[in-house]
Amino acid sequence: MSISEYKKFKLSSLWQINELFIAIFSNHSAFCDWAAIYPLFKIQHAIFLELMIIFGIFKTTQLVAVMILKVL
Repeated sequence: MSISEYKKFKLSSLWQINELFIAIFSNHSAFCDWAAIYPLFKIQHAIFLELMIIFGIFKTTQLVAVMILKVL
């Protein structure tokens, strides 16, 4: 697999998983289902961890923005 192919794979995987995360985290009870679904996707742990970090940063930024708006 060439570098460009890997980048395309990584981006497409992140996009699909991002959609899954939005669905899962908007319904916390579905998180248990994620544990069962995850192995089926055969996604590298690095991509999974990257997404957790990205999602964490997004959520934190979102919370800070909401707090600032409430103060104003």
